[in-house]
Parts: sequence; C-alpha cells; structure tokens
Amino acid sequence: MLTLHRRLSEHQLVEIRISEQIDGDACLDDFLSDEREEVIFPKQVHGGGVLFVRGREQRERMEGDALVTDEQGPWIGVRVADCVPVALYTSGLTLPLVAVVHAGWKGIRSGILENTVREMKRLGGDSISAVVGPHISPNCYEFGVEDLNEMIALIGPHVAAVTAEGRPALDLGAGVEAVLRREKVGLDLRLGRCTALDNRYWSHRANGDEERFALLARIGVPT
Repeated sequence: MLTLHRRLSEHQLVEIRISEQIDGDACLDDFLSDEREEVIFPKQVHGGGVLFVRGREQRERMEGDALVTDEQGPWIGVRVADCVPVALYTSGLTLPLVAVVHAGWKGIRSGILENTVREMKRLGGDSISAVVGPHISPNCYEFGVEDLNEMIALIGPHVAAVTAEGRPALDLGAGVEAVLRREKVGLDLRLGRCTALDNRYWSHRANGDEERFALLARIGVPT
C-alpha cells in the first residue's frame, strides 16, 4: 500500500494511503481488518454530493462522492476502479481539513471537485493541495463523441484524447487537473498509473471490476 505523509501544522499531519490488489478488496467488510483500522466509506453515486463527517452518528448510510473532515484519527475513504481518486488537504489551520473525492466523468460533470473545494473553504480551509491517485488513461478509455463534446464544453479541449487504437477518448486525469487549477488548488502529486494496464489495481473497463481499491486519508499526529 502506497502511503504518503504531509505535515499540516506543527502538531498535525495528513496520511494518505492508496491500496493495491495485494492489500485486499475494498468492497469487502474485512478490508484492512488485519490492521484493525476503521474506514468511513460513503455510498458512491457518481454525483456531486459532499458530506462533512464529524462524530460516529454521521458515519452510517452516507450517500455522496466526497467526504470532508476536521476530525483527527478516523480514516475517510473512497473506492475506485478506473475513476479518479483525489485527496485534498489544507495546512496552517488550527483545525486542519482533509477530504477524499471519487471523481468519475459524471461526478466531474456534476461539480464534485468544485463542491468539495467550496465545502473546505466554507469550513475555513485555505491553501488547498491535492494528491491524485491512479486512474484509467485515455489510451484505454474510449468515450462517446456526444458525451466527450459535453466534457470539452465544460472543461476545455485538453480533455479530448484518442485511445491506443485511435478512437475518441476522454482524459480523466487532465479533466481533474484542469478543474483543480481553476479552483486554485495546488497539485501535490499525480500518480500516472493506468488502472486498465497496471495489474496492481482493479479496472472496470479492463475486467468489469467495481470499486475494489481505495484511497484513504486521515488527520494524524507526527511521531
């Protein structure tokens, strides 16, 4: 499991983890059970809904495609299998913020990234940075021309690409980066790994998998 640490303040950091097949199936109830870790996952619907998480009473039956928290300790996460997983975090706050986003093309169209950034700013967040996880590359992501034209109109021409066979494709990663730039979010890291080609990950396009690897984040304490 890839693990990243970013310092948020003198006394707090954000830990970001991206699972691989070897780490287990994120769809199963026993995911990360060997590590005795609690993870809060929403019910993902490929939309624009953002949920603020604080306290156990808010951790059940949540429906949306992004979670935001200022709570130290628990992991928040999203599950993916070709869509773009994104972690967002702030620094310099008395109460730092961290967010996780499931950004497929429908979610991007519905404003999931903008809505998450807006929620973080509403909570006092500033100087937001992003870590973009593995996702399908345009080489493997043939896309309908009508939907592609809609995404071009929404984001810009750089989301248009072609597959390895020369067919119309959507560059999801470029779309995510464009929205983040527009929202003044700094790009900390983008993992350029294609889920359809890299056998460390599950892929819906390649194998029909659904939401089987995860991006997780939490606010912790430096050791």
